[in-house]
Amino acid sequence: MAAAAAPVGAVCSFSPRECRFFAISSSDGRLRVWETASSRLQHEYVPSAHLSAACTCLAWAPPGGRQPPNKDGPQRKKRKSEAAEVDRQLDILAVGTAVGSILLYSTVKGELQSKLDGGHDSRVNCVRWHQDTCCLYSCSEDKHIVEWNTQTCKVKCKWKGDNSSVTSLCISPDGKMLLSAGRTIKLWDLETKEVYRVSNFELDAKKYPS
Repeated sequence: MAAAAAPVGAVCSFSPRECRFFAISSSDGRLRVWETASSRLQHEYVPSAHLSAACTCLAWAPPGGRQPPNKDGPQRKKRKSEAAEVDRQLDILAVGTAVGSILLYSTVKGELQSKLDGGHDSRVNCVRWHQDTCCLYSCSEDKHIVEWNTQTCKVKCKWKGDNSSVTSLCISPDGKMLLSAGRTIKLWDLETKEVYRVSNFELDAKKYPS
């Protein structure tokens, strides 16, 4: 890749396993995926006019995540190695947008796989994959946290995360807790969606606007 600074407004991330790929999305919604070893552009996704929206965050699906079941019927015998299964999970990118939708892009197919709508009505600030399931978590300027079922592309659960925008999320290593950050930091039980612990640190709104 050319040794140039990322464009203003761009978001980027390396793939989680061995940093094999580097994804960057610009403010116009254009997504590029580079192979780091060869510095070669692997994929470029240009959204259609009705999908075009500024990208605000992105996250690679974790390696080893459980694959969605086959919707067409009982699961067939595996024809590929476990490594191939992991690669397919690795090559899904969740891309949050300024209009509240989330795009799921497959770098294996080189195309948009699905679009998650109906969870947020404002800018998506952060997206995080659960490391052991097919669930995706997102937070937004609309003060809410959403748990998505990426198999059905439907909202699994939605709850108010703060009295102002929720800016960041982090899932605990055991996959049981979710940390959210806004004007307060909260630790949530993912099973009950109840607050386990709250850390209050009110910021000066003039110095640190949400």
